[in-house]
Amino acid sequence: MRFYLYLKIALLTVCAFTAIGVSAVEYFPSEPGPEFVYGNFPLTIHTTDFGGFMRVSHLGFDIVSYSTFRVGPSGDVFLNSYGTASPAGPDPDETYFEPDLKYLDFPLEPSKTWTSTATQFDLWGGEEDTVTLTATVEGAEVVSVPAGDFEVVVVTLEFAHETLYWMNHSEVLWLHAQLGPVTNLESWTGVVPSQKTDWGSIKALYR
Repeated sequence: MRFYLYLKIALLTVCAFTAIGVSAVEYFPSEPGPEFVYGNFPLTIHTTDFGGFMRVSHLGFDIVSYSTFRVGPSGDVFLNSYGTASPAGPDPDETYFEPDLKYLDFPLEPSKTWTSTATQFDLWGGEEDTVTLTATVEGAEVVSVPAGDFEVVVVTLEFAHETLYWMNHSEVLWLHAQLGPVTNLESWTGVVPSQKTDWGSIKALYR
């Protein structure tokens, strides 16, 4: 499968990117180059054959988990798929969304909400389902993680399934303008912001 080919490349090239000439999308880095470490697990970014990007977490023993995204014409971020894979294992366990779910709706204004609905399916004959993502921008905060203290915008994501209700879950994103998600961030290398964000102007939105 096409994603499996990219995953094999990712497994062979972890740590191969350098910090020179790297650019980043504010709040959610989308271009290859930076490497992040979350809870001792490295995460790298790779391009995909459909013009999107893949965030790959290297979990050890050549096992990876990954999510694929694309950036829309207006700069919003859409979730296309997620899964796990290992070169020694069977075909990847991949879950897709059709159409892509709107993951981040920019700008991240105070109290902003959005919903996005898609059909969830896999390529190996699993049960299809309808999933709705409901997102809320909670506000601006300063958070402490192993890598330090960061000024972030907090976004809550709620995934609700129509029939596969045991898959319902929520995510809380602490989004830093330069680094993107910083929850459990241990360290990072190679991130260059695409533009400077004035933290005072962000906080002013939440007064």
